[in-house]
Amino acid sequence: MQIKKEKIIITGYENPDLDNIASAYAYKEYLDKKGIKTEIGIFGPPHPEAQFLMDYLGIRLKRISRIYDPKAKIILVDCSEPGWIYPKIKKTQVIEVYDHRTIHQVEVFKNAKKQIDPTGACATIIAEKFYKKKMKPSRIASILMYCVIISHTINFKARVTTKRDKKMANWLKNQIRIPKNLIHQMFAHKSAIKGPLKNIFHKDFAVIEFGGIRFSIFQLEIINVKKLINERLAEAKKALLEIKKESKFDLVFLTSVDIEKGYNTFVAPDEMAEEAINTTLGVKFENGVAIMPHVIMRKEIMPLLKEYLEKIK
Repeated sequence: MQIKKEKIIITGYENPDLDNIASAYAYKEYLDKKGIKTEIGIFGPPHPEAQFLMDYLGIRLKRISRIYDPKAKIILVDCSEPGWIYPKIKKTQVIEVYDHRTIHQVEVFKNAKKQIDPTGACATIIAEKFYKKKMKPSRIASILMYCVIISHTINFKARVTTKRDKKMANWLKNQIRIPKNLIHQMFAHKSAIKGPLKNIFHKDFAVIEFGGIRFSIFQLEIINVKKLINERLAEAKKALLEIKKESKFDLVFLTSVDIEKGYNTFVAPDEMAEEAINTTLGVKFENGVAIMPHVIMRKEIMPLLKEYLEKIK
């Protein structure tokens, strides 16, 4: 009698970004090389940057709703928040969690092996697994991991960049030939914002809840932030206020990173957001807009903002 092997699904949060996709794809490949068969199930449509590279590399991934099994084992990559994952997944199903965020709820996954490291990208953690075992990732996995490390560290300009990110990016680059201008093409694609900003914000925001407080930071990483803000500031403020009301957030704002020039622009829809950002980051607002001359990522802002909100609660 043949024993049926248990299903293992690798997944992440809703509307996966490039780090989510790259980490899932590469970790599946790593486990396959070790003789452990897995499937990838994504939750919702990928971010534009991720979809661009998936199309470029010919990657097709199944929706988790099609392959989910209540008896399956779940591996989470680039995600450690139970509220962000496919709602049918039980916490007890999760057997491994890999993430790079400093704010997380990984402790709720009681049955999971956990690795939470403050790197620029979760893909760095996955790349290290290949490196330590002297395994060579495929061309596709190498391109995915390299591109997301460059993207998430804003070409090493972001303060979240670590020596580990640089080491793995250099190692991956030496594994394969990165197509010329691919990084610029990827950045340009994610900068082509089409449709209402409110729809764009809905696809990429992180919610933090603690002590009865709910806040969210919307983040864009694009080329020519100044042009977007000049042309669509009123729309951005209106969209933020509408989402704040609809989702019952205590605080919302937008941070936009210029991925080629290396600076941040903040848009605050109300005085509460201005006060929070000014106190937390020391930037001054004019007409709801403030500029920071260097890059700071959302994952860096969240713990600072959480600390500020805890003090005024």
